Amino acid sequence: MTVRKELYNFAPIPATTAAHFSSQPWCQAIISDPTLRPFEARQRILKPHTGDTLTSIALNTPETIKELQQLYSPPSSTRPFGEILQLISLGSHVNGHIDTCHGGFVGVMLDDMIGCAAESARPADKTTMTAYLNITYKKPIPTPSIVLGRSWIERKEGRKLFGKATIEDGNGTILATGDALFIILKEVKPMSKL
Repeated sequence: MTVRKELYNFAPIPATTAAHFSSQPWCQAIISDPTLRPFEARQRILKPHTGDTLTSIALNTPETIKELQQLYSPPSSTRPFGEILQLISLGSHVNGHIDTCHGGFVGVMLDDMIGCAAESARPADKTTMTAYLNITYKKPIPTPSIVLGRSWIERKEGRKLFGKATIEDGNGTILATGDALFIILKEVKPMSKL
């Protein structure tokens, strides 16, 4: 399976982002892996409409998600649509408990990660929406910290995309997992305002 050129905006890692993550040896190993292709995190770019405002405004601050870098791993026998890796630098304004990431925010990260992976399995002229997301919390996620997200689509059945994601620490310990069903929408219409 080849990746559509417009699918991900493959680009070198910005110098400030590379410097931020290079301070951790395990992150440096990921960003210097020649088999991974870095790409721009479109969900962090402000749009001329109201889409992605949660991730492009509210969660794009030094106190929430300081830095985020996405990398694409090509398809393999176990990942037919490839795999998305996300290095995520968390601040302390995503807390629920003291120095601990809020469980609802963990759900936001998992949903965003699987949604990004769903891009590789949908038609170019369509978009997707979450039908369900099941979360398993394995261990508390400390803040501030850097975590690694991994997401992939396991299978596609018509308009249904079944995806999974993990959030892990620098030692490879899985902190949370998610499995989701995304639906390929026939068309996107703006919601009517009250």
